[in-house]
Amino acid sequence: MSLTWLLAMKSYEISKLTKCGLDGFISSKLVAKSRKYRWRSYYVFVLFFIFSIPNFSIATELFENWTSTRALGMGNAFSAVVDDQHALWYNPAALDKIHGLHLTLIDLGIGTDAQNAYQTYNDATGSNYATMIRNFFGKQVWVGVSDSLGFAMHDFAIAAYDYLNLSFNLHNPAYANLNFNITNDVGFLAGTALSLVPGDSMRVGFTMKRITRYGARLPFGPSTLATLSNTQLTQLAGNYGTGYGFDAGMLLELPIGVHPTLSAVWHDVGQTQFTPVAGTVKPPPMDNEAVLGYSMMFDAYVFKFIPAVDFKHANMQEEALGKRLHFGAEFQFPGLSLRGGANQGYYTAGVGLDLKYMKIDAATYGVELNTYPGQLEDRRYMVNITIDLNFDPSIDLTRTPGAKVYQRR
Repeated sequence: MSLTWLLAMKSYEISKLTKCGLDGFISSKLVAKSRKYRWRSYYVFVLFFIFSIPNFSIATELFENWTSTRALGMGNAFSAVVDDQHALWYNPAALDKIHGLHLTLIDLGIGTDAQNAYQTYNDATGSNYATMIRNFFGKQVWVGVSDSLGFAMHDFAIAAYDYLNLSFNLHNPAYANLNFNITNDVGFLAGTALSLVPGDSMRVGFTMKRITRYGARLPFGPSTLATLSNTQLTQLAGNYGTGYGFDAGMLLELPIGVHPTLSAVWHDVGQTQFTPVAGTVKPPPMDNEAVLGYSMMFDAYVFKFIPAVDFKHANMQEEALGKRLHFGAEFQFPGLSLRGGANQGYYTAGVGLDLKYMKIDAATYGVELNTYPGQLEDRRYMVNITIDLNFDPSIDLTRTPGAKVYQRR
């Protein structure tokens, strides 16, 4: 069954590749506008390079290899906004925006698509996994758990993380099919960034990563479902392999008051493949992904307003445009952030509390499981707790309390 499915996937990719060209991805209008700026040649090159990355797949959920609850609250439009340790995942060029020293001890996120999570948990308990899945016929089930720890400073960060993504959907009563996904990534990342132009108008960054991926993503047809057993499911969850990946990012910012910022990111350059270590099925790869983003920041002293847009999976031309567009905004008040946006055509909302060394974020967002936005939404909910020991190394900790500080005039 799995071999047939893999052969079908390869045939589909080859057919799409022969039908799709790589011309016309950079409009003449964009090139004309970019001539206004002295760094126009860099930006045009990045656009051409990113849109020339081929990647073809069948319509399904567009899986994310890591998510930030803050980002999800604002539509996951984050590549031009990120300014903390999450730059390792979203845009390594943003490591140049980090100030001070940050030691992240906990970055725990838990998510579900069940409004009554407790009832869903009770329905999912038991030792017979195959029977449990059949009890959810006609329902989409998703669970996500993530955690990370690391160290970040200006232009450099390292982190270790664990990210579990589990989902299944048993549908079509006349001809039952099960879309089954379970991946658990355990990885180590290191990233660096630098500013190439005075005034930080142009930043670039890179992330190197080593990941062990457990699990598989497979469809099951009626014949397989009729004999589905615990052994098969545990074998799939036990598959694992190791791989090495590379991300590159760029930020271009105009030196004016509202900080208009363009971002370009290439995740998993050339695709991150996993060399099988155990199991019968090769773990699914991390497909290369091109992301283009834009953000601004309006500082009203009492609060800051940050609107943003991301065009994710820009290289997946066969995917519907609406599934790849992300819009959002964040209102930042002292100690409180309010967020909203649109993810794949569905509303998002979020809130964040900043308690200096502890941050608490919550978000709700929608994901499209079918071909076009509006066909099959999965409404999801996330909560995240971060403990980040941060301080400014410029502070003189040896100064006598109460002593006067003299500044140059």
